[in-house]
Amino acid sequence: MMTSKTPNIGMTRKERLSRALFALNGGLFVLGTYDGFSKEKWWLTGVYLVAALLNVIAFVKFNHKERRAITNYLVLFMNVIVAGAIALDYQWSGARFIQYAWAFAALMSGIALVLQIKKSRIVADAL
Repeated sequence: MMTSKTPNIGMTRKERLSRALFALNGGLFVLGTYDGFSKEKWWLTGVYLVAALLNVIAFVKFNHKERRAITNYLVLFMNVIVAGAIALDYQWSGARFIQYAWAFAALMSGIALVLQIKKSRIVADAL
């Protein structure tokens, strides 16, 4: 198990994976923006666009000192919003069961957000 930082990149494997996921999510949300725009679902397009922008900001500022924990919280919050918006969109379009999977994804993302906030408070209290 390699836990030391790689000399050429300066990030651990976990950090590289996290950064890649910000890029992947940002790209997927941009594609979602196009889909919402082509179907004239302006509210969904706006949700995707905000989520894409936050993921791009998190990707670009991944190693910067001015990057704050609030960026991570906003990305996790937008994941909840996007999953919930997709669930609503499927519900309104008359889908039979897929909206429940998206609602579950929204719930799990919400739990991840709460756990992340609690974890950061525990670490802050320990310092």
